[in-house]
Amino acid sequence: MKAESLEALRVEISRLILKGLRAFSSDRVTMIGTITGNKNIKMKYREYDAHIVAEYSVHIVGWPAAVPFSAPSKLCIKDHARSLRNALLDGICHWETLTSEQGKSHKERMEEIRAARAAAGTKRKERSDKGKPRGPSKKKQRAQMPPTHKSKELIDNSESEGSSEGDGEQSD
Repeated sequence: MKAESLEALRVEISRLILKGLRAFSSDRVTMIGTITGNKNIKMKYREYDAHIVAEYSVHIVGWPAAVPFSAPSKLCIKDHARSLRNALLDGICHWETLTSEQGKSHKERMEEIRAARAAAGTKRKERSDKGKPRGPSKKKQRAQMPPTHKSKELIDNSESEGSSEGDGEQSD
């Protein structure tokens, strides 16, 4: 049996998930039709419900229960990655379209969640230096400084050569 690196498993999982998202087959043999109609779609794991499920009315079915749903790059346990890859290859984990009722229900839930977040006033994280005076940006500081030119230093040796070598003349 060939040893598989975690990174190789992650790459293969990403490829399989994206391939399944872009192309859908009702009988898993002939690859007819497209599930999303978008050949340039990108999988967004953090925004899966809002971006993928609600917008395209598709979802992943059969994701292994032991494997947390996240981007393949976040999988840290090789057994989890191998389990997910095998489920994708065997067709246990696959994409399905939602029925019109399921799609409508999911969109309504997403709207409720958005409304609840807006009502709760979900805020961004505060800056760590909030309330402390800050100076001008580095870009503004550079604009205010006089330009400095880097050039080679020129040394004028004409005076020092004549008096240090001595032509026999001395000044008293």
